[in-house]
Amino acid sequence: MKRLAITIFLLFPIFCNLQAQNDADSVVEIATDRLGFEMVYVPSGTVEMGIDIDLFTDLVTTGIFSEGSGINTIANQGYYGVFETYETTLQGFWMDRYEVTANQYETSYQRCVDMGNCSNSNLPQLLTWTEALAFCVARGARLPTEEEWEYAASGPDNFIFPWGNEFNSEFLDNPDYLSFELYDVGSRSFNVSWAGLYDMAGNAAEWTDDLFQPYYSWDETEFTDWVESRTEFSRVQRGGEAVDSILRKTTYSRQAGFRDEQGFRCVRFSDPQNG
Repeated sequence: MKRLAITIFLLFPIFCNLQAQNDADSVVEIATDRLGFEMVYVPSGTVEMGIDIDLFTDLVTTGIFSEGSGINTIANQGYYGVFETYETTLQGFWMDRYEVTANQYETSYQRCVDMGNCSNSNLPQLLTWTEALAFCVARGARLPTEEEWEYAASGPDNFIFPWGNEFNSEFLDNPDYLSFELYDVGSRSFNVSWAGLYDMAGNAAEWTDDLFQPYYSWDETEFTDWVESRTEFSRVQRGGEAVDSILRKTTYSRQAGFRDEQGFRCVRFSDPQNG
């Protein structure tokens, strides 16, 4: 069952989080593409998508989410992307180490030069899905699939948060599980995944390439009831927005959108230094 190791991690939360950080630091392989974007290599591996409903219920009633409104949370579990799970194996790929920033976006398209108002902001750039896709393609890259995003965030150990299985408000610099302000990418030193990717929890929600639809094993009727107000063009967003609750900032939570503006990072299969 997904994340059975959580019992061990919860007994040793400090060790767990430090270990996740140390593991990320020790295995990170970084390359820079022709436009100056740092990309991290995510090695091939297997991930279990989503989270087991029984485990989620335990986390809400007695575990790391128990401080919230447990009954309502469980009743609305679909809202947080909690349904059946499935396992998938992915080949290795390169992914932006940080969310694309406003400064990188402007510089890459020469807008700051043309408009004479270059910004040094390292805040995430918020774009529609179409705009984000176009930016990645212009770099010779693409948006990540939903499976790639979750694997890069949770890793082969299927962590609930990018850093591990224990929540600590220090990771998001917020004592009450909410962070309403975007911050400079990479400035939360503990908000890093096993693969060395920063800010995959909170800051800006991130676009993926996939249409928002059920995992292949989900009950279609149940899913339709949940997304009845969505459109067929909705794309999956991951990681949670700055204003979202901690439940949204897990590695398995998924949202849908299309015309709204979110953050993003790009991926590619080939070595960034060769493209």
